[in-house]
Amino acid sequence: MITKLPSNKLIESLTEFHFEKLYELSSFNSIDLLQYSDVQYNHSSAIPPQHRQWCDEITYVYGGQGTILHNGKTYEISSGQIHLCCKEDMHQIFNNKGGTLRFYCIGYDVHPENPLYKLVQEIRKKVSQSESPIINDSWELRSAFEHTLFTLYNQENPQLSKHIAACSLNYILSVILNGYLQKNTPKIKKSIPKENMLFQIMGYLKSNVYDINALKKMPTELGYSYSHLSHFFSDTTGKNLKEYFLSLRMETAHSHLKENVPVTTVAELLGYSSIHTFSRAYKAYFQNSPSDHK
Repeated sequence: MITKLPSNKLIESLTEFHFEKLYELSSFNSIDLLQYSDVQYNHSSAIPPQHRQWCDEITYVYGGQGTILHNGKTYEISSGQIHLCCKEDMHQIFNNKGGTLRFYCIGYDVHPENPLYKLVQEIRKKVSQSESPIINDSWELRSAFEHTLFTLYNQENPQLSKHIAACSLNYILSVILNGYLQKNTPKIKKSIPKENMLFQIMGYLKSNVYDINALKKMPTELGYSYSHLSHFFSDTTGKNLKEYFLSLRMETAHSHLKENVPVTTVAELLGYSSIHTFSRAYKAYFQNSPSDHK
């Protein structure tokens, strides 16, 4: 059974979907979806205690910052980052940075006949050998997570919905597993074509549009100084890098407001310290207040 909730619950509270399994539909997508959660933790929310993971799980953070305790080690995690937790691992997630921490969780089980099965086992070894279980989303996977969730919401054809969800989950898992294998490879090399570097910069900023500090983190994530990245972006596009990132954030805010998301929620999603700070930034950009646009 799938618990159906109104779509606005996606941004208001914890939403959980538990399945006996997402049925095996073919040898290609033989994968069971065991849990799907859309979680919000504010600073005062009760957080589940440290526990042993009962299945393989992917956590995708799409808002805020927090800390993950994984097999006795702590890791910082923020919007646009992914945590992989394998079955039998011990873990816990904390919101100790203020604001609201938002993330999706997918619990899954890959069948031995699935082409991803051997890769899953390889990644298990890497994580068990104390490699960091955190990677950055350089592929803009948030829409894939949301697509999977909404597909399971709207089950006009349950069998087809399960098939689509299985394909989506295989795609998400394929990209993430590849990311774990490649994460020690520099994101940008000086020898790659300019258009590839531009794609990396724009992809990073789009993936981290909810992180107000994304520009500060970009040099570490992309392997160049901020000055180099800023000049490259300006020379290639004719646009200022800070202004481009601001436009992404403001258009994201405008999109949420058109969907009648409360101004306070939008301010929190985008990491502003207060609704007043967000309103000033919004009005400076659009020449109208958030309430006017709503």
